[in-house]
Amino acid sequence: MIGSPALRSLATRHSSLLPKRSPIAMAAAGSKRRNIWLDCDVGVDDAQALMLALSAPEVELVGVSAVHGNVGVTQVGRNIGRILTLCGRPEVPFFLGADEPLVAPSMDASYFHGEDGLGDRPDAFPPYSDVDLQSEPGHAAMHLAAAAQEHEGELTVVATGPLTNIALAAKVDEGFPQRVGRLIVMGGAEKEGNVTPTAEYNFHCDPESAHVVFRKFREVLLVSWECTLRHTLPAPWVAAWLAKPTAKARFMAAVMAKSLAYEQQRDAALEEGGDPAGGWNACDALAALLAVCNEALLEAEPRHCTVELQGANTRGMSVLQRPSAALPANTLLARKVCMQQYQRAMEAATD
Repeated sequence: MIGSPALRSLATRHSSLLPKRSPIAMAAAGSKRRNIWLDCDVGVDDAQALMLALSAPEVELVGVSAVHGNVGVTQVGRNIGRILTLCGRPEVPFFLGADEPLVAPSMDASYFHGEDGLGDRPDAFPPYSDVDLQSEPGHAAMHLAAAAQEHEGELTVVATGPLTNIALAAKVDEGFPQRVGRLIVMGGAEKEGNVTPTAEYNFHCDPESAHVVFRKFREVLLVSWECTLRHTLPAPWVAAWLAKPTAKARFMAAVMAKSLAYEQQRDAALEEGGDPAGGWNACDALAALLAVCNEALLEAEPRHCTVELQGANTRGMSVLQRPSAALPANTLLARKVCMQQYQRAMEAATD
């Protein structure tokens, strides 16, 4: 548990190795105004994460960066502009980042998110044709490193796609990992992956970047694939949420239709033709929740995480071990999140 004597003791023993404000310290302090940077590969659930962050009243969204992943980085940028237009937040700056992994060939998840990343509903309000927001000039990794300098110790970075931009920022500015107050990552699998037997999608897309991030950062709050499965939003709630008479809910219902149908078909197959309860696994929104609401994290465990770079069956695998003198903790593995806080934040995102 995050408040357990064992975890407090571990935090004390390693306090000299942590950034000025570690996730543990931030959770205890409850800072009034949170400076957040979202790095994403929008993506239906990335869109939900962005909408959730935009709706949080005590959040300053310092910037949004696009990375390859669910779709190509240029399309991700278009999707970010569309969400900012939907939410009436044209002042939020956004930047294009890495268009491919450090080493591996590019891949995408258009089979789930749609060819455009948002369910292939280009005419849903606001249609792409009505969006005139453009990304700011310059590479996202450089702007992210600059933002960490400007908000040293006070910037929460939420990464919901492949970690290429985060790794590049750590490479171009060696002080970047220490300047970031919190790094929250949606990615990795504790046991079984969702694209290979061992690897989760984001880590599988760019294992080298994930490896760099866990080697460079002294503490990462990790929202694993299994953690998101444990916090699936129930189907009756999702149906009521999408039926709300608001522009944001109507947009979400349109862009979710393709991926929701995919999940329902998968659940039905797993249930061997039964009537599964189903629901919606909003992976990235869960990570965003932990950035805007410290109190939502109920349980977490320290781990040492490294990312496997070799092996036909293990490349991209997140190797999570109990910390020791030889392998100090570099990860807080999220275990339990408050579902009531989660649902309230998702409601606010579509009000």
